[in-house]
Amino acid sequence: MDNQSPPDKIWNSIETEFFTSPVISIKSKRRKLIFRFSAAACLLIVFVTGWMMFHRENVQSKQVAASGNNSIIEEIDPGYAQQVSHFTKMIEIKQSELKKIQAEQPRLYEEFSNDIERLDSSYNTLKTQLPKNPNREQLLEAMIKNLQLQTELLNQQLLIIQKIKNAKTTNNEKSFKTM
Repeated sequence: MDNQSPPDKIWNSIETEFFTSPVISIKSKRRKLIFRFSAAACLLIVFVTGWMMFHRENVQSKQVAASGNNSIIEEIDPGYAQQVSHFTKMIEIKQSELKKIQAEQPRLYEEFSNDIERLDSSYNTLKTQLPKNPNREQLLEAMIKNLQLQTELLNQQLLIIQKIKNAKTTNNEKSFKTM
């Protein structure tokens, strides 16, 4: 076998089969990469635009709902409308503070939320009765009283949370000192 060599035709076919692979040019690799990044950027733009439009519609619908309810109150008494607006803002702020404990203490948060929801459902009932009721001023006073109760309840709940946090920190400090 050593004294004979394969014919050139066979050797050439082997060489062409093994040593010539499809060459992908650098330009085509760049084009594919640019195409992928462009597609990803387009998808990101579409997603962000959709999210912004959805968020804007939610904010606008909330503002329209709030202004629709306040316009009736504004017609009856502008002073009451200011009070309702003030208490509503305070309640929103306090509820956002209360929401911070949701991850740490979900059961306590749920109990607090249930208490607020009861008062809020009473408020919403009063609010729906407002256009139909002949004693609008009494109903407005009841609505403001309800908002005051919600604010006081939220204040108490936030105080309880603060006491719990203080108790935890003092316990942690005591256990740290004993080490």
